[in-house]
Order: sequence, then structure tokens, then C-alpha cells
Amino acid sequence: MPKNVLTILMICLICASATAQEVGLASFYNDYFSGKRTASGEKYDPNKLTAAHKSLPLGTVIKVTNLENDRSVIVKINDRGPYVKNRILDLSRSAATQLGYIPNGFAKVTYTIIESNIVQIQDTFAEAMPDDRFYVVNTVDTAVRMGYGIKLGSFDDPKLAFIISKELRNKYNALAYIQTVKLIKGSLYRIFVGNFASLEEAEQLRLILKKNYPDCKVVSYESFK
Repeated sequence: MPKNVLTILMICLICASATAQEVGLASFYNDYFSGKRTASGEKYDPNKLTAAHKSLPLGTVIKVTNLENDRSVIVKINDRGPYVKNRILDLSRSAATQLGYIPNGFAKVTYTIIESNIVQIQDTFAEAMPDDRFYVVNTVDTAVRMGYGIKLGSFDDPKLAFIISKELRNKYNALAYIQTVKLIKGSLYRIFVGNFASLEEAEQLRLILKKNYPDCKVVSYESFK
């Protein structure tokens, strides 16, 4: 594995910690804002996991939990707001969907800040990674046979992908993998969790993960060879 990738893994696995924050209502962006500039300069994309907060530093990564159903999602703060009384966050449609409150329009949530060295991770990761390769988030015997796992989704932010992978590894005591796929412009980082000998074992973990990741699915690692 390239030295720069090992540096990233050490940053993500050692330096991240969580700090509890406020409790309040979260709403989500109206589709009208799709494609419009956020306070960070990025365009709002309803399919990305982002959020607005009045004062958290732009680029902060937080874990938001819906207190009504215990679903959680990890998002990046890239905008300012909401400016409605008692509301603490505006989430992207994708993030609100994962938290399960689209029909109601808002939900009572809490969040924790995931502290990480954003600059070091981003600068190190900027050195191009090879196409279509798997990077294991924790140490694994390379002789282990790759069987079945759960694909959680794809992210265009490598920092966010590694933070989510670390949390899943710690929570479920399972291997976590990131596959990097080079696009015409930029890259995607796909998260996979677990390495099971049978489809049935993988399905058991999928049923647990689908609460927070409703679009997750079981895949065979053999198909990536």
C-alpha cells in the first residue's frame, strides 16, 4: 500500500474523536436550492450528505441522530442556516431521507462533531490513488479469501468515506473497505463492510445496517476481480 495511504489511515484511525453538541429541530433543503451556491462556495447537491449550521466551521464533519427513530447519518457542514427559531440544522434531501423525516418535514435531532485533521487528510489524499483498488481500513491478512460484503454507497469526499468506515468498523467489529474509482473528473469512494463466507451471513449484517443505510446491498467481492 502506498505510504501516503498509510498516512491517511493513521490519521483517520487515531486522530478522530467525538464531541457532543446541541439538541434541536432539523429541516431539509427545498429542491429549489439544487445547484445554487452554498456559503462554502460549493453548489448544493440534494444527493450529497451535507448540511447547514449557523456557526460550525465550514468543512466540519458531524454525526446527526434522529431522536425519534435512532437513525444516524454523517454529513459535512458546507452552508449557513437555518434561520428559523428552534432549528439547528438544514440537511440535504439525501441526509434527511436517511434519517427518515422527509414526510414530516423536520425532526428532533442531536449531533456530535467528529474532530479530524481535515487539512492533513485532504492534502495527503490529493496524490492520485490507483483506479479501482481496494484499501482496507484496518489490518487484514492478505491471504484471507474475499467472499461477500455489504456495499453502503459511494462518496466523492475521501475524508468522509474514511470517517464513516472507521465508525462502522468500530461499531460492528467488521472489516471496512474503500474502493476508489477514477472518473473523468474526480473520483468516487465506495464503502464496503464485512467479509463473509456465505450470502446468508452478509444478509444478517445488511438487515442491521439498512436502518441507517436503506440503500445498502449485499455484493460478492469476486465480481470486482
